[in-house]
Amino acid sequence: MHSRSLHALFLLGFSLTSSWCFSQTAVQATTPAPASTGPSKIAFVNIQEAVVTCNEGKQEAAALQQRFATKTNALKAQDDELKKLKDDYQAQGPKLSEDERNTRLKIIQDKQKAFDRSYQDYQTETQEAQQEA
Repeated sequence: MHSRSLHALFLLGFSLTSSWCFSQTAVQATTPAPASTGPSKIAFVNIQEAVVTCNEGKQEAAALQQRFATKTNALKAQDDELKKLKDDYQAQGPKLSEDERNTRLKIIQDKQKAFDRSYQDYQTETQEAQQEA
């Protein structure tokens, strides 16, 4: 669940970081044609295509990806651990004593809170980095 949202956030971040590239493409696409060529044309710009084809956008995306790779991997590891703990709890829960179930549930809740805090910090940091870019 969180890994998909991490991926989506990361892709969104790369789209936002190359606003310079997009603005350059948008200016080029919406500049009216000279009067001698006939009527004005309306152009639609694909934001993702503009980001992908702009060298500055590619460089910025690569830099951000490298900058946040360690944190992204750490969040992925936390998410995987939580998933495993929850799956184990679901599978073994009925066989465990009440104390053991409560202990495992407390561990899961604590790790979920830690993950949620880490994820929120990651989102804040990536948004700040995007704004700086």
